[in-house]
Amino acid sequence: MSGMEVAGVVLGVLPLAIKAVKQYMDILSSVKDAKRGLKALLQDLETEQIRLETTCEVLLDGVVPHDAIDRLMGTPLGSEWKPYGERLRLRLWTTAQKFEEQVAEMRAAVEELRTKLCIEPDGTTRLADRFAIMRELKRGASFTLKKKDYDGILSRIKTANSILHDLVNQHCGLETSRKHRSQGRLVNLIRNLTRGIFSSLRNASDSCHCSNPHEACLELEPRDVVVVPTDKDNDVAQKFRFHVALATENEEHKATESATSVRWESFDIKLAIMPQSPHQKSGVSNQSVPKPKKPSRRVGWTKSLSFRTEKEDMPVRSSSSLPSTQTLVETILSTSLSAEIGLCRLIKTPKGPRMECYGYIWDGVERRFELRPPEGTPVTEGRSVITLRDVLTRGEQNSTLPPFEYPDKLRVALILAVSVLHLYKTPWLPKLVTLDDVLFLREKDGKSTYRPFVSKRLKQRMPLTLQSTAVSFPRPVNLTILGLGALLIQVILGKVIEPLDLMKGVVELDMESVLSKYEAGSRLSGEVLTCGGINYFGVVKWCLDSVLEIAGFDNDEFCQRFYGAVVSKLEEDAALLVGT
Repeated sequence: MSGMEVAGVVLGVLPLAIKAVKQYMDILSSVKDAKRGLKALLQDLETEQIRLETTCEVLLDGVVPHDAIDRLMGTPLGSEWKPYGERLRLRLWTTAQKFEEQVAEMRAAVEELRTKLCIEPDGTTRLADRFAIMRELKRGASFTLKKKDYDGILSRIKTANSILHDLVNQHCGLETSRKHRSQGRLVNLIRNLTRGIFSSLRNASDSCHCSNPHEACLELEPRDVVVVPTDKDNDVAQKFRFHVALATENEEHKATESATSVRWESFDIKLAIMPQSPHQKSGVSNQSVPKPKKPSRRVGWTKSLSFRTEKEDMPVRSSSSLPSTQTLVETILSTSLSAEIGLCRLIKTPKGPRMECYGYIWDGVERRFELRPPEGTPVTEGRSVITLRDVLTRGEQNSTLPPFEYPDKLRVALILAVSVLHLYKTPWLPKLVTLDDVLFLREKDGKSTYRPFVSKRLKQRMPLTLQSTAVSFPRPVNLTILGLGALLIQVILGKVIEPLDLMKGVVELDMESVLSKYEAGSRLSGEVLTCGGINYFGVVKWCLDSVLEIAGFDNDEFCQRFYGAVVSKLEEDAALLVGT
């Protein structure tokens, strides 16, 4: 049970204790000594109840919707508190464990109080009349009416309550600052992960024998994540799932030049925490368990993939959970892929209905990634690629596209802003992002939820940090911000604006071109304000004003300011749009 669920239990027990004491006071109203002691006990319990409720209310405020706070306080058994556990942990920051410890201490105290007051599990009191009370007192059991006999329990409750009160008040109001500060660590983590994913996919595609190089599309996602200082990088990284669509050859239509000759295979990629062999070869593999005496060093494939090693099938452990320490020690990763297959062949192989992991790919350095079924229903055929330019022009060939309305525009703008920050200097994103670099995979039935992707050919060799735009300026110019600002303006206005249009693959810009695009964007400020609102207008203005700034996305301070001025403002509008 989490700390907040335990807090709900405490909130439920204290009122029962108060009710029981009141009941005993009414029954023993003629016994002055008993009434006096019970009244003092009642006052202490009511004070601690109010204090705990106030502490929990302050903790919930700003995390839980306002209309849900009273409901949570009124039904304190914990089930409705659970969905907010992660956000409450972030609010408590590094003291979340200390908070849970104190709540657990308070729970132990109130449970002891429940026993001493003879309160049944269903909340009723076992002593319902004067005769029963006097008989229980004569038995010399734990039940007592003397205030001093409850002092130890009350002291524990007061101490824990005081610590909880201080912890909550110290942390409330710091969430925004902490979220911004944590972005530096998150950005570095995602950049490293996406570099590793690209390297792993490229390595795995080397063993493919397809006539055309594979094109991998990585879905862009906002990833609103806060990293607490006590969090470990691998623990945070394992929470991410990266959705990829791989263009493969459709054997049935291979002879034609039609779009149906391409088959799209969707899968998710997730970091696998597993030991690495110093001789591990780049490519695709599955984990195998060796025999006790003479371990084989061949590759083992899951049964649903129907692959065999040269001599025998290898037993394979379930990939639905992380391997135990003992199994990790025994695991032998292959040093040669004698039964090596291509990435496309692996993901096109029919999978079992409950299969959670297709296999593993390796970046050639230190990371292994799991290939997993995509969340939701995958679409493998009939997809066509359209660009953001296609969406904005909506020419005759795109007349069947669904409307690109304000919610879609705002969501795409937010995702583009986050992705420029997270994917900067990775193989997935060019330095100057254009309307032709942002893709959408349109389904066969014409439906599209406007989920943006970026694509890359896997066999196109390049340094991991290569950017596609070469420039020569008398001083640094932030071209990435220029491209993002131009995109954001065109997205919210819903049209291609020629003075701001940057063509894909452009290799040179001079200062005059940069200044002309800056001025063109500035002239559209009124339209941006009308179509996007005050926050969106501020975002675009910040981007344009930062084009000539010397610092860029290599600078941590610049990234922090970008997050606060651009990403957080777009997040505010997106949150208001969905009513959260």
